[in-house]
Amino acid sequence: MARQDRIIQILCIALIALSLLGSSVLSTEITAEAGRSQLTYVDAANEDESPEVAVGIAMGAFRGLFVNYLWLRASKLKEEGKFYEAIELSEAITRLQPRFPRVWSFHAWNMAYNISVATNTASERWQWVNAGVALLRDEAIPRNPSDVLLHKELAWIFLHKIQGYTDDANRFYKREMAREWTIVVGRPPQQPLDREWTFEEAKRAYAVQMSFIAEMPNTEAELIEVELESYEELDVPEEERWSRVEKIFDLIRGEAGLEPGKDVLRFVETYAAYRSMFPQGEYDGGLLPAQYNDVIGQIVEDPDMARALTAVLAYIRKRVLIEEYHMDPERMYQYTLKYGPLDWRHPASHAVYWASQGVDQGLTRKSTTRFDTLNTDRVMIHAIQELFRTGDVEYNIITNSYTALYNLHFVDVYGDILNNELRGRGDDPDGKKAFTLYGAGYQNFLADAIRMYFRMGEIETANRYFSRLRNWEGRTFNDPEYIALLGGTLEEFVRVETEEDDQLTRPSVAMQEITIALRDAFTRGLLRPNKERLFKAQWDWAKDVHDYYWEYQKINTNVDSQSQRMEIIPRHWDDVVSAVFRQMLFGGDIDRVSAARIYRKVDLEVQRAIYDDLVLFSRSYIQDEQERVMFGRLFPQPPGMEAYRASRAARRAQDIKSDVEGIEFQQN
Repeated sequence: MARQDRIIQILCIALIALSLLGSSVLSTEITAEAGRSQLTYVDAANEDESPEVAVGIAMGAFRGLFVNYLWLRASKLKEEGKFYEAIELSEAITRLQPRFPRVWSFHAWNMAYNISVATNTASERWQWVNAGVALLRDEAIPRNPSDVLLHKELAWIFLHKIQGYTDDANRFYKREMAREWTIVVGRPPQQPLDREWTFEEAKRAYAVQMSFIAEMPNTEAELIEVELESYEELDVPEEERWSRVEKIFDLIRGEAGLEPGKDVLRFVETYAAYRSMFPQGEYDGGLLPAQYNDVIGQIVEDPDMARALTAVLAYIRKRVLIEEYHMDPERMYQYTLKYGPLDWRHPASHAVYWASQGVDQGLTRKSTTRFDTLNTDRVMIHAIQELFRTGDVEYNIITNSYTALYNLHFVDVYGDILNNELRGRGDDPDGKKAFTLYGAGYQNFLADAIRMYFRMGEIETANRYFSRLRNWEGRTFNDPEYIALLGGTLEEFVRVETEEDDQLTRPSVAMQEITIALRDAFTRGLLRPNKERLFKAQWDWAKDVHDYYWEYQKINTNVDSQSQRMEIIPRHWDDVVSAVFRQMLFGGDIDRVSAARIYRKVDLEVQRAIYDDLVLFSRSYIQDEQERVMFGRLFPQPPGMEAYRASRAARRAQDIKSDVEGIEFQQN
């Protein structure tokens, strides 16, 4: 028996030794993987950190209990309206447990929603909204790359807080974002003046822009090497080969005194915007802000540097996207191919990116639930819907003017995603209830498309989408009146969708009605003979909708002096007319000669409303001097412009005064 016990003891000792050996090997691997995946916790407090972090670290194994206490305390502070104190506790929790997603989203929401609205100016609000975005994008998601919740929260801030219109400062947010992303990615591709792009052409052009950035090398040395190799392929003599890329980097760091980053991109885009106002080769560097860096302008104007500068700028854009915005240019390119011409100046494009990335990466985790992916997919689909309604962005970095009109390239994307992608991976959102939530959203989307095409006079297309709505198997069946409406005529459906339930007070509906009616008035009403009555009818309808909208949606705000909260539609009729005419001409809907015929047929007041903006935008599209001369002949300056400009400036000043008085009245 003693011998048997000894054998058992020896076997146990051997087993313990093997276990210790195995654990030492595995612990090394586990520690390494934890480091790579950022699963390690903070084990030392810095001097400037809060006492909560130091206490939590000192508690060792009981850290989790202490964090739970802090979490309950932060939630209570938020309910009491003590948002700044809640932020301090949230920061301590994220330091102690960076893999706790709900605290990150709590922290970001607090900044973007609660604290932002407690400030007094639009710029202050934007700082807090941007801080919430940066917290999720730059810290939370890199530490939790496959967490769907964090991606959904970030996408929602872009879609609801920035792109929505519930915040008094929403117009300021949109202008700031358009300015920032004009700098980061550059101006989007410009379609030809003589025709409108098809969906595939637009998607391809936007994808090529992102592909060029994504394919850039990862280091300056690699970029220089690629450049020198290209000289060999072009049969450039060896004695004539020298790195213009290296020269540009030397100039940026040396004479310009900058690091190759966002500051360089800002100077280049600003210079390019001013330069576009003059014929090729005639810009002398004037009009630029006083703080502009002259060396950047010299690089831009040097024809020998043009090819290399294009590559350098694309390389810098790639590094800025990856290092400052934690966005993958390759993924941006792939999503452009998948969803369509995503304009990164539009907040909804960012909502599409983060929601889609969240689902893509979340599906690799076993713990990701169907509920998580469905909620995130809903944000992505709503973002596509918003791109359809407002995805055609006009932004001028010089004047900081921002206009967003509908973009028909996204009409079919919504349905394709819903019917193909989501169903393809088994995401029937409501099972046998036939897509109740998704169905309601898609019904509203199709109704907007039907109404728009009907107003545009494309009756065949409107009927095609009307038939799709009638026969779509995911349609909801809980509203007998709506079912009866679908059984009626297209004309009756459009009338009800337009006039009932105060639809014309919705910004997207009102802007679509106005835009389509004006387009029809300009084209069919003025380009075809004997259509004066049609012109007047459509013009009056657009004007009536504009007046009706502003009668109900004039909401003063004390945070953004440049616009009212609901100024998704410009408050002045001449601004609306100018924006629609520009979109038609520079969007390729009509050629220049036809546009000139329209311009000469409208009365002088309309010409004055159009002229200055028309000239400003033409400078971004036309570089050839002869073409500019011809453009000036096609669109001559109408008489009385000086008086009109003075009147317009006085009216803008009166707007600001009236807004301030309105705010004071509301407060009293």
